[in-house]
Amino acid sequence: MKKLTLLVLSGIFIAQVFSQNSELAVDFSRYGTAITGPGYINRSIANNLIHEIERVNRSRSAEDLTEAILNNVVGTPFMNNTFEKGKIYTADGTTIDGAMMRYNVYNDKMEVEVKDLLYELSQEMVSGVKIGDRTFNSVQFRLAKKEARGYLEMIRDGEWKLYCRHEKKFKEAQPQKAMEDRPSPAEFKDLPGSYLIMRPGDKKALHVKNKKDLLNIFPVHKNEIQSYIKKNKLKHNEEEDLCALLTYYESL
Repeated sequence: MKKLTLLVLSGIFIAQVFSQNSELAVDFSRYGTAITGPGYINRSIANNLIHEIERVNRSRSAEDLTEAILNNVVGTPFMNNTFEKGKIYTADGTTIDGAMMRYNVYNDKMEVEVKDLLYELSQEMVSGVKIGDRTFNSVQFRLAKKEARGYLEMIRDGEWKLYCRHEKKFKEAQPQKAMEDRPSPAEFKDLPGSYLIMRPGDKKALHVKNKKDLLNIFPVHKNEIQSYIKKNKLKHNEEEDLCALLTYYESL
């Protein structure tokens, strides 16, 4: 039931007014799956939202329904709710410029808006995307003892690459538990970003969980690296510190 609830919530967030900005002559079914059209409404949702959906759905439009649901959920599954113009880099070497996209962080899906359709890009068919001035690569990575493939934001491009893994957590609505308590709405919460390093020649990015992990990533010059970290008081979870450390290592 919980998985269904999360899937439904994600789907309802997608049911928004679709702009007509994208006129790309691209068959996006080659690179992903169409997930909804402008008339999409899902009438199932968990906890205290179900009554609001039923009430609005009897007399109002799909857009009004979506707005009502958004007003009852704190936060968003997306990095940005609005679609932004960007580029798609496909696995076969094609570059698609001008696509209207947004990143669903919760589902780890890149969504493309094409007239009256919405597509989820396949990570097997796409090597990366650029949305605004941010680049996300589809990368194999190891995080929390698990290996997976997902979108990582490129922080530093070079011989040694630094990525950030963005994640969101969904918290279901909670009823009032005591006379003095208030019910808690459903909520999407941002989790702290996780930093990962990809070494030259490697095919997967490695999570930097602590300073020990950081030292173990470097095959040589460990004494120099350790001294540099100590001298400059670098932290394993600070973007600027990790970039400085990788630049220093490439100079050795």
